[in-house]
Amino acid sequence: MTTPTVLRAKNSADFLAALPQAVGFNATNSCFIMSLKGDKSERTARVDLPEHIAPTPELKLWYQAVRELARHTNSVALILTTDAPLTSEPWRSEIGSLARVLTVLLAEDGCSVKDVCAIAPDGWACFAQQQTPELRDLNEIGGSPLASTDAVPTLDEWRAHNNTTPSNLAEVLHLPS
Repeated sequence: MTTPTVLRAKNSADFLAALPQAVGFNATNSCFIMSLKGDKSERTARVDLPEHIAPTPELKLWYQAVRELARHTNSVALILTTDAPLTSEPWRSEIGSLARVLTVLLAEDGCSVKDVCAIAPDGWACFAQQQTPELRDLNEIGGSPLASTDAVPTLDEWRAHNNTTPSNLAEVLHLPS
């Protein structure tokens, strides 16, 4: 029996650098919901980001899915990965809007959101501690001691290797379409 590797993140950049190793793959346009117990992660779920961040039935279903995934924990960290830019004012981006709404909805459910981070091609930002977070350089993540030099598969590569296919949210949640 092998002993699991323990990754100790000292800051958000370390946390983001460790994510691909912790979940086993890299994925863009995703929301990772990591349940926390104290300062340790317990499990992580991933859902695709909604295609459009506008008030639609699909977005409402997406929020419901994230809330359901976080329902059985008291504390979470959220990581949003996107191929859309955050811009120089991340809080005004679509991802910033998504981060704010998720934080409010999960708090209404009694779930503490310890961190909400977003990674994009133009940088990264943390939304939980700041009203107007700054756009940070991706080199902070790449330069973290927890950044892996080993190749981590993409989500599609991981799915092919593990013979899995994406699920429809309505099917996963047993909701009528």
